[in-house]
This record gives sequence, C-alpha cells and structure tokens, in this order.
Amino acid sequence: MVQAGRPRPRIDWTNTGLLALLHLAAAGALAFPFRPAYLGVMIPLYVACGCAVIGLHRGLTHGAFRSPRWLEALFAWGNAMALMGGPLVWAGRHRLHHRYADTPRDTHSARDSFFWAHLGWILTKSDREADYLVGTRDLAANPGLAWVQRHEALPHLLLLGAALAALGPGGTLWCIYVPLVLCFHMTQCVNSVCHTVGSRTYATPDLSRNVWWLSLATMGEAWHNNHHRHASAANAGEHWVQPDPGWWFIRALALVGLARGLRVTVPARPGFRPLATVAASRSLQYQDP
Repeated sequence: MVQAGRPRPRIDWTNTGLLALLHLAAAGALAFPFRPAYLGVMIPLYVACGCAVIGLHRGLTHGAFRSPRWLEALFAWGNAMALMGGPLVWAGRHRLHHRYADTPRDTHSARDSFFWAHLGWILTKSDREADYLVGTRDLAANPGLAWVQRHEALPHLLLLGAALAALGPGGTLWCIYVPLVLCFHMTQCVNSVCHTVGSRTYATPDLSRNVWWLSLATMGEAWHNNHHRHASAANAGEHWVQPDPGWWFIRALALVGLARGLRVTVPARPGFRPLATVAASRSLQYQDP
C-alpha cells in the first residue's frame, strides 16, 4: 500500500525489464558447471562493488571524507558498473531519503511496504529525477561524475565485453551476474530490512534499524540506525562489536593518503570502547555531525 500523498505509481518497463534480465542472467549460471576458480573473480567483484557504494554513499553523498577527483569518479564508475545507476541521481535520491525518511516524500519509504522499499520503487516511474539533480549540483562540479552520469550504461557494457572475452558465457554468468545480483539485493536490504527489523540505538524520527546479521554483507551499511543519527560520519559501526568493513576501507584509503577530513562519531552507549584514532591519518577528527 502506498502512503497518502504519493502519486499512484506507474510501471517503469525499462527498469523492470533490465532487472528481470539481471536476475535471469544470474539464474542462467545454473545451466553451466561451477568452477571453484570462479571465486577468484566473484569475491573481489562483490567487494569492489561494495567499496564503490561506500565511496559514493559515505564520501560523495554525505561528505564524510574527501578523496581526489579521479577516485571519486572511480567510485561512480564502480557504482554504474554494478548497475546501481548514475552517481548524481543516486546521491540526490539518497539525500532526499535522509531529509524525508519514511514520509510520503521519501522515494523508498518502508511505511509503504517492505516490497516497495526493496524493489517497488525501482519498478515504477519517478518524476523526481530533476529534484535529485538539483540536490547534487556540488557533485556535478566534478567532470568525472558528470561524465559517468551521462554514460551510466558504459561501465557495465565494458565489464560485460571483457568478461565474455576472458571467461566465456558460463564464466560471465557465474563471475559477473551472480555477485552483482547479490550486491544489488544487499544494497536494497538497507532500504527494506534495515527499516523493518533490528535494534534502535537512537530515537530517530524514521524507521531505521541496526541489523547485525547483515553488517558484513552490506559493508557495514546495516548499522543503519547509527547512520541515520550520524549521516555524515565515515563510520557506521560505533564500537568494536559492530563490524564495519566500509569503515575499514575508508581507513585504508586514509593510510595511503586517499581519504582526508574524516568525520567519525564516538560510541553512544556507555561502557563501550571508542574507535581508535588512526595515527597515520592526521586529519581524522572525532565529531558528532
């Protein structure tokens, strides 16, 4: 059921068809024998896509850290390669999600339904793309991001061509589309599962939850209630019992000088050990955004 105040949704046949093809490609892998060597491509691709989402989400969308422009463009390239869309629309939509979380103005409010938050909003047309682009004028100043937005299909098409040449049809289905489908659904679980079940550290006005059993698969994005309370923090896990691979990735970037101006929160609950300062990153600052 769609909340009052939201226009009646219309099916987006382009998105619906592409999503169906993505899942058919992953299912088609079962027609070919699985080879253990495929894991050498599947796991790195899954992690790389997750890192690209972390860069686009925490870095570009929320400004939790700063990176060189070429790396920002690489984050956007990886996001488009994983069929997550162009960076400017993605970031603009997410910024509006935080502004209007779980209200009729939220594109993927879990109050509409679990299915809507997970898939329904993708399968229907949106008339808000102009709003998304207005909200990311700061990012459009990076020509690399603007270029990827204009050519968002190209990164995936190049990946597909390279995979077919190197791996053949069966290897492409196993090594590319199985991990991409998994990455897609883990990302959508942050919108659906993490606004439906789990624990709440903070009394935010939305439905956000922390879901520990999704933390590793989502690169730490499942510490979602923490994120909605401290949206501009580079870390989503706030103490050592909340594993946050996305934060580990950002720390690694900082250690080699590719992430600056990190904004990090301290734990909310007494009795938990604060996150350790990264000595090699002198720009690291503890803040409560």
